[in-house]
Amino acid sequence: MRSRAGRLYAFSSLSEVDETLDVLQSRPDGPFVVRLSPELGKREARYAHLLSGSVKVASVLPDSDDINKTPIQNDDHEKRILALEEELAQLYDDIKLLKQAFDL
Repeated sequence: MRSRAGRLYAFSSLSEVDETLDVLQSRPDGPFVVRLSPELGKREARYAHLLSGSVKVASVLPDSDDINKTPIQNDDHEKRILALEEELAQLYDDIKLLKQAFDL
């Protein structure tokens, strides 16, 4: 926003941009912007305007207050890890059988 809005307003620092975005998120008449998940490999947060309607919900990050209120569900992650561990054990068994078949 700082680099693209220079013709409209000259932000003095990145913290001023963050403050402005915070104000736009917490307006009493409704938010004008929403924070999105960062792009892969990027540190900076992304934002989308809400002037033409809502954005795709899957890409929106919850507020920090919401993160503290909602318990983290790790069941899916644990199930995936267990499935990967089982698959890895099966692959090790297959490699052992191949080594025995070829006398390695």
